[in-house]
Amino acid sequence: HTKVIKMVRSPKTGAYTFKEEVVHNDNVKAWFAKS
Repeated sequence: HTKVIKMVRSPKTGAYTFKEEVVHNDNVKAWFAKS
């Protein structure tokens, strides 16, 4: 499993938030592609 942290910019406020998830290794690329 891999812990992935993605920076997401909120369209409303322009602030950056961090989205953190633990994802199975096979799904890491898919997770980044989808979210």
